[in-house]
Amino acid sequence: MRFDLDEPLIPDDHALHGLVDPATMAALEQEWKAAKVDQWCAVAALRQAAAALRSATGRPNAAPIEFVLTDAEHKATDSNRVRRALTAYHQAATLYEGVRVHLADLRNRATAPDR
Repeated sequence: MRFDLDEPLIPDDHALHGLVDPATMAALEQEWKAAKVDQWCAVAALRQAAAALRSATGRPNAAPIEFVLTDAEHKATDSNRVRRALTAYHQAATLYEGVRVHLADLRNRATAPDR
């Protein structure tokens, strides 16, 4: 996954001039930039949690996360280390999902005309 922290909220070729007032757009752009940093941090946390989960379950680094999660679910009852790693992964996944939804909401708000 490649991140473009300078990705604009609305690409220039899709500019919707006049639909959203400039003050609102400026506030949305500022919030967008902060959310992009949050996204980068959330993905870093998710990658770290996935690596810890693979280590805790004894799976190789290249193992698909779906297999690691299934294995972790089975091993979590017997291992505190696996249970902690699984919890950390779920928390990181929840954080990432929240950021992803927030970015989508910002994009929707920037493209919707003021009412």
